[in-house]
Amino acid sequence: MSRKDQFSLLYVTSSLLALLGAGVAVLGLAQDNGWIQLVPVEHLTLIGISTVILASLLAAWARKKIRQRN
Repeated sequence: MSRKDQFSLLYVTSSLLALLGAGVAVLGLAQDNGWIQLVPVEHLTLIGISTVILASLLAAWARKKIRQRN
């Protein structure tokens, strides 16, 4: 597997992780508003938003590396 392929896989994986984080943030908002009660976790929204930010930064870094390899 070439380095470009590795960075491409990292980009796709981190993008999917960002989508998962967005889903967690939405569930956290729904739980904070009392619409649902899924898990007894405090600050679920903050966890989701933090995941989105970190995964997006990782995806941007991987995309930069992919462009450098072209």
